[in-house]
Formats: sequence, structure tokens, C-alpha cells
Amino acid sequence: MKRAILFVVGIIVSVTAVMTLREAAFSTGEEGGTFRGLVIFVNDTVLEVKHGRAERTFQLNDATVVARQGAEAASGDLQVCQAVRVSYTPGEGDQAVRVEILRESYCVR
Repeated sequence: MKRAILFVVGIIVSVTAVMTLREAAFSTGEEGGTFRGLVIFVNDTVLEVKHGRAERTFQLNDATVVARQGAEAASGDLQVCQAVRVSYTPGEGDQAVRVEILRESYCVR
């Protein structure tokens, strides 16, 4: 009986941990959402970010704020292989509102 209870508690804890980790990676709402991952492509108007198997494409414009370690940065500072957190407005062609650079690129050029 004790094993069965411990088994059920273990399952509940595991599911809760997985849901929490998933929520940390990306969340959405009516007013917007966030997505965290690695930059796989960037140019002046488009930013593609990958987390696990999920890939998202965000539109960049002059209103998009880029930040590094709490300080404002330029959109030209975005590079492939950087870890970023993107706050966006959902819709057709998700519009990036804010891009936070969490870790510098590890790719060797």
C-alpha cells in the first residue's frame, strides 16, 4: 500500500516538474507571450529561435527593444547561437516586442 502511494506521489511530482519546465521555456496569453531558446537565424527583419523541437519566427522592427544584461543594446548585436528570451505580440507573424540576450554566442566563425 505504501509503495502504491509513493508511486502515485512520484508521478504527480514528475508531471508537475515537466509542466513547470515547459512553462519556463514558453508561455502565451491574449496580450502576448514569451519564448526562450537559441537564435538559429537573424537578419534585419526576422529572428528565428529554437527550443528543443519548437521553432518560432518573430518579426523585428524599429520598435523592438534589444537588451543585454539589463542595458539596452542594438538589434545588430543579435547573433546566431545566443540564448535569448523573446517577448512578443501573438498573431500572424509574431511581432517581437523585446529580445533579451541571456548568453552570448558560442558559435565559432
